[in-house]
Amino acid sequence: MRHRRKKHLYADEAANPETTPARLAELAQERELKPIIAANPNTLSNLLEAFALDPNKVVRRATAQNPNTPLPQLLKLIEEFPHEFLQNPILPLLNLAQPDFIKKSPPRAWLQLLRCEEIPQHWIQWFQQDFFVSRSNIKEQLMRSCKAHIRVAGELENTQDPQTIRLDLLLPKEQFGNSSYGTGYFLIGNVLPDLVNHWLRQGEFHTNPDTIVSLIQNCPNIDEDILRDLAQHQQAKVREAVARHLNTPEEVLQKLLQDQEPQVQYSLASRKNLPQALLKQLVTSNNPRLRRAAALHPQLEIPVLEALAQDPDVTVRRATASRQGLAEHIYSLLAHDSDKIVRQTVAGRHGLAEHIYSLLAQDTKMVIRKIVAARHGLSTELYGQLAQDHSHQVRMALARNVKAPQHILLSLARDEKTIVRQTVAHNPTLPQEAFFLLAEEANSDIQVQLAGNSQLPRELFERFMHHSEPFVLEKLAGNPRIPLDILEHIRIINPHIPPTHPRQSPQTSLKLLDAIINQDSVGGRFYRGLQPYQIQDILQKSVVSKQKRIQVLHDYFLHTLQSNVNDPLRMRLLDYKKLPIQFLYSFARSPIPLERYKSAQHPNASTALLKELAQDANRYVRAVARQRLALRDKKK
Repeated sequence: MRHRRKKHLYADEAANPETTPARLAELAQERELKPIIAANPNTLSNLLEAFALDPNKVVRRATAQNPNTPLPQLLKLIEEFPHEFLQNPILPLLNLAQPDFIKKSPPRAWLQLLRCEEIPQHWIQWFQQDFFVSRSNIKEQLMRSCKAHIRVAGELENTQDPQTIRLDLLLPKEQFGNSSYGTGYFLIGNVLPDLVNHWLRQGEFHTNPDTIVSLIQNCPNIDEDILRDLAQHQQAKVREAVARHLNTPEEVLQKLLQDQEPQVQYSLASRKNLPQALLKQLVTSNNPRLRRAAALHPQLEIPVLEALAQDPDVTVRRATASRQGLAEHIYSLLAHDSDKIVRQTVAGRHGLAEHIYSLLAQDTKMVIRKIVAARHGLSTELYGQLAQDHSHQVRMALARNVKAPQHILLSLARDEKTIVRQTVAHNPTLPQEAFFLLAEEANSDIQVQLAGNSQLPRELFERFMHHSEPFVLEKLAGNPRIPLDILEHIRIINPHIPPTHPRQSPQTSLKLLDAIINQDSVGGRFYRGLQPYQIQDILQKSVVSKQKRIQVLHDYFLHTLQSNVNDPLRMRLLDYKKLPIQFLYSFARSPIPLERYKSAQHPNASTALLKELAQDANRYVRAVARQRLALRDKKK
């Protein structure tokens, strides 16, 4: 038995128009009360402005109907909630006070309003005027929607079959916005894998190998029989994609290893899971490019890696050196290599044995010694050796090292080269003695670096705040550990110097996606500006459950369907007979009349969806929806 959800304790107070705005703002902290408060006519406009961006669709819908919602937010909500906007009690007043306010709304909002039968008649006339047509990129769409509006053209005559109308009445020649395949393949491949298998099995894109490659790359669940067929494709790029796909059978991989195109063979080495027999063939190949590609494979065993570390081809040895976690004796072999790049790559590895770093610290090439000087966890003796290096660039690398011993940093603070002393002045692990030693320097560049050091002693803060050099003061003001009284002093004496220079890193895509994962209600606004690969980043994290992955993919796909109205894949999606109903609803509410028309014809269209489309203001859309409803009634 389904339990009725318990009513919130303050629901009545939130709905009461007599509740004060201050109390409503307080109650708005409760998530469950937001939809109720968004509908309350006593809610202040600043709160409604925030509600217009709320991730909860119910809150945004109520905001679109609230007369207190500020006009800029109201106009932005038209596209998503055209019917609710037209029901807003403020509309008659706006028409009197600002008769042409609707002209400020975006063109896509006009198309959404033309879905509504209740749209004011004079707006339909305006939408056909030169002012609207010339400033929009949807001229033909707008004109056709106006001409097919029920209040302009009337109902379709009974003698006309809505199923057989000319589609050019709905589909203009001019594109709506910019065409983009952008997110389509990734989303379809992950959300509707059966559709991808259907397309590939039917040869839907046989004349477009680039599309086939994109589908293979983005769909992890392609059937084996399809991959067998595609492995014989005449285009090498398709066979290459098949070679990389995780579902490709072993016997197909064996055939692809003999492919005449080298790039197809190289693709095999990039697979994470490769049968040992095939891997052995790759590492023993006469082709050094194949051996180089195989050298990076995660399944290689120690004897094979040892052989590759001594390969006659330098590119193979370089690839081997770039691997993490090699055995100590293999790193030792590579550290003795005659090639500078191999030794340089080894020097950049973390956690090597001391004797390997010691060997590389004596290398004839300065760049290799410089890399070693930046390593953490070396012995005191080795750090001391590097501090005496004849190259000042090596000593500079050591001066930046926050793990260098204190006495080493102190010695570098006395270095003969000014640039070394300047570099060590910014090291936050500098000993106290070195701070005061460097503070006596006459060189302003050294003092600038000291002023920005996060561990600068209080005494030096007080000394530097009276400095005559503007760059020193500016650096001091931007120091994250500056005492507030000193910062205030700098602001008073030098008002032209900004008080702070915070380095605020922009929120990364992955952090943003983590925020999405933790949302109970995911709204489209979180997805704006994100790319498919950013969504993929979060899905690859092991902490994300399968249920959450599906939720994020579905929500992102729905948002994409609503925003990318000119993606060429949309019509192909509508032709898919098994398209899930939640995606069909996005097409049924599209600003494009043809998509709404085809939604009404779709075999998966529910009765509720058909009833909604039967009220569409486009004469052709409503006619076909009503015809299908009538046919269903006859079958009952």
